[in-house]
Amino acid sequence: MKRKAHFQRTLATQASYEKYGRKSRRELFLDEMEQVVPWAKLEALVEPHYPKAGNGRRPVGLSVMLHTYFVQQWFNLSELGVEEALYESSALRRFVGVDLGSAPAPDETTILRFRHLLERFNIGPELLETVNLHLDMTCRRTKFKNYIDELQKKKNRSKSRVRAKVEHPFRILKRVFGFDKARYRGLKKNHHRLS
Repeated sequence: MKRKAHFQRTLATQASYEKYGRKSRRELFLDEMEQVVPWAKLEALVEPHYPKAGNGRRPVGLSVMLHTYFVQQWFNLSELGVEEALYESSALRRFVGVDLGSAPAPDETTILRFRHLLERFNIGPELLETVNLHLDMTCRRTKFKNYIDELQKKKNRSKSRVRAKVEHPFRILKRVFGFDKARYRGLKKNHHRLS
């Protein structure tokens, strides 16, 4: 599902005049995650707890913050690291939905407050559960004694096709970015880092 852009493209988001180029592994990974993760469902989980515009500082869009949070988790970045990465990488800005021509990237304080919001309302496990339910691809048995369930066989085949698309990005995360072995101190932190 493609997100609709709520802003007019400025020169900051448009491609430069370079003649040659190709997508990096990071860009390919982010493209796949944009397709695979159920963003609308995740936004619906966070939206009741997300601050509304009032007298204080205007909150950054929920979609931007949710994408920023996932980038932070996937690439194991600190709040400051995410802020700097958004200014340095046009691929990350496109994925998150930040247009530097019209608004700045979320700063480290905003990113930290969003993470604390998720921890305070214990939304992290719900986000993980929603993604897992969306990607539940367990195949069922098609042959029992002499009976073969053709309908279930078709379902299993379609699930296998989707699973193949999903497993590739996780291979990249584990092998290319070095997250094949990751440990965190404390059960609470470990739980929130993996959700």
